[in-house]
Amino acid sequence: TNERIIDPACGSGGFLLATISYIRANNPLIDQAEYIQKYICGIEFNPDVALSAMVRLAFEGGAGTEIICENALLEHERLNNTFDIVLTNPPFGSKGKIEDQSILNSYLLARRWTKKQENWECTRNVLAGQSPEILFIEKSLKLLRPGGRMAIVLPDGLLQNVSNSHIRFWLRSQA
Repeated sequence: TNERIIDPACGSGGFLLATISYIRANNPLIDQAEYIQKYICGIEFNPDVALSAMVRLAFEGGAGTEIICENALLEHERLNNTFDIVLTNPPFGSKGKIEDQSILNSYLLARRWTKKQENWECTRNVLAGQSPEILFIEKSLKLLRPGGRMAIVLPDGLLQNVSNSHIRFWLRSQA
């Protein structure tokens, strides 16, 4: 019950509310408002959706400051290495690629990779665009403290397609 939890693509807060429900069911004497305000955090890009998450958490005892309304893929040094658990379902599918170079420059998975024998090597060349779900993998790991845990919803092909071998290589090297 003393683990900091974040959803960097929280939407209207579904994963965070499920976390609160789980904590409440397993710790009936917990001060729920204090728990939410101290240990729960979400990031949502869309202001209307972020407001929805804030209101939903407020009904549970939140103060309204648990939800950060900004682009989670922007580099937040203040949040990196500060969470014990990341739970997220990042946007993927028809959303298109991230093409903002100021974002892409912050991610190894937004660079070209070359095969070196059995391993992969990251180059200095930044791609013109990258899928958000790939960047969210790296972002989520940046948010975690050493020894932290992550649950992330990803498209099946990301973990199976040959064209994504370098992503799996990088992921194994990090977690």
